[in-house]
Amino acid sequence: MTFVLTRLPDEPIIVARLQLPLDESLDELPVITAQIAEMADQVAGQLYVIWNLNGQAIQFSDILLAISENQDAPPGSLTDQRVRTLVVNTHPMLETALRKLWQALGVEVLGFATLDDALAAARGEIGAQT
Repeated sequence: MTFVLTRLPDEPIIVARLQLPLDESLDELPVITAQIAEMADQVAGQLYVIWNLNGQAIQFSDILLAISENQDAPPGSLTDQRVRTLVVNTHPMLETALRKLWQALGVEVLGFATLDDALAAARGEIGAQT
């Protein structure tokens, strides 16, 4: 298995880890989105999914595959309105990936340099909703 989803106790936050490149994980993407959708069903408000991809190189093919896999808006995907997506990575291609996801899917995905920063942002948004 090239992915791990960890739900934080008593918080609507998942920390997800996925091994890049995406083309090596294509068969697992429907399993990932199904598990995220199931967790989103258990949350009253928005579910925050933080993809911790730190230390991994983002390739342009990863961006194209992410767009392709999310165009049909499967439950639990980037385009699921119940899911707020954040990404942790310092690779120079991250900004391009976030911009292309916005252009192709109309989804705002936030990028962060550290997991702590992403967690703080998610918790800040959660706090603002209550």
